[in-house]
Amino acid sequence: MWQGLLAGLLGLWSFNVAIRRLGAAPAAAFGALAPVVSALGGWWWLGERLSGLDLLAVACAVVGVALASGVWGRRA
Repeated sequence: MWQGLLAGLLGLWSFNVAIRRLGAAPAAAFGALAPVVSALGGWWWLGERLSGLDLLAVACAVVGVALASGVWGRRA
């Protein structure tokens, strides 16, 4: 119960902050990074091996999120 409540509130709060700072579409694109974080977390904390296909999928997801969020199209 605590984990669900804390994760739900923290997730909702952080998503609202992201929407205010980035805008709705770029903030929503970051949801696609959940599998990336899971794969890298399994590698880091659990010692799971990532195959070449896994690494390719992680790279594609990161590039896709970067393109969708407009990281390379923005100027400071």
